[in-house]
Amino acid sequence: MSRFAYVGSYSPPDGKGRGITVFSVDSVTDKLLEPVQVVDCPSAAFLCLNRARNRLYAVNELNEAKGQIGSVSSFSVDTETGKLKFLNSQSSRGYQPCHLSLDPLEKHVLVSNYGTGSVVVLPISEEDGSLEPSSQLVLHSGSSGTNKDRQEGPHAHQVYWDTSGKNVLVPDLGQDRVVFYQLHDGKLVLDSTKTCQVVNGAGPRHVVDSPGHGRFVYVINELISSVSVFSTDSPSSDGLLRHVQTESTLPVVPEVEVSACAEVTVHPNGRFLYGSNRGDDSIVIFGIDGQTGRLSLVGHQKTLGKCPRHFTIGHNGSLLYVANQQSDTIVAFHINTTTGKLSPSGDVVNVSSPVCIVFD
Repeated sequence: MSRFAYVGSYSPPDGKGRGITVFSVDSVTDKLLEPVQVVDCPSAAFLCLNRARNRLYAVNELNEAKGQIGSVSSFSVDTETGKLKFLNSQSSRGYQPCHLSLDPLEKHVLVSNYGTGSVVVLPISEEDGSLEPSSQLVLHSGSSGTNKDRQEGPHAHQVYWDTSGKNVLVPDLGQDRVVFYQLHDGKLVLDSTKTCQVVNGAGPRHVVDSPGHGRFVYVINELISSVSVFSTDSPSSDGLLRHVQTESTLPVVPEVEVSACAEVTVHPNGRFLYGSNRGDDSIVIFGIDGQTGRLSLVGHQKTLGKCPRHFTIGHNGSLLYVANQQSDTIVAFHINTTTGKLSPSGDVVNVSSPVCIVFD
């Protein structure tokens, strides 16, 4: 079976890329091979594929400074060649759309607008998989205001479906909390019985839950470079999930004064958590206690590039790919599945301003 990887890039004025680069992938080793296509798609900041691997969706994080409302693009995918064909685009009804995901039934695309602090629902056409105009816009309001530069208002940063497929988790960097929703009949409904509250000024960016059972939620905090752990068992009467632990993502003696977290993921085996540090330009590695969810530091691996905005783990769990946005490289690392440690594989691919990697 032919396998492919799709890399989203920032385009001018925010980057140097054209949009989406398609790579063929060695189905045995997960190694990225030659690019097979480059598609113009303005600032394709985040991508997602459907399960059949024949449709791809991308947010277009257009320039808010120029008053440009963001958009979402849809593509058909030739599963034999990996090549994309543009279907259509729709407005995200907000500034700086930064993340998107498909609902479990693949009838809707959910998008988070960072600049506006909102979440939008776009139905998917049953006829060809293109996007229909948005059916719902949910506006967040208020912020912690702790960080005057970054928390002047709400900033929805991700739309993450938990392991159960029932809950949508939206970390709001401006509000210092993770908001829970459910999707009923194509409409997002706030679940006031659950929320993750991080410390003021933390700036939650992305979340991930534990594979298989979803008993723990891991929140990476962009503004203070940390990961917070929450238990989904027995929330308090006001809906707060129990805080288990918060750990720094930086070395004890950081090499830089300014660093900010970006991506977080858990290895498919559930034993290790990885998070990226932009500035320190490293991946932090934690071991996970399967019973308590607590983290223990394994170490750090330099990303051999600048500004690791995104990373992902390949199909077989043996390679981790880092998108170094400011050095225009994707660097591959071997994963030791016994210790969780990373080591450079020697494979480096040049891509202009890479900010997202998705394997089919």
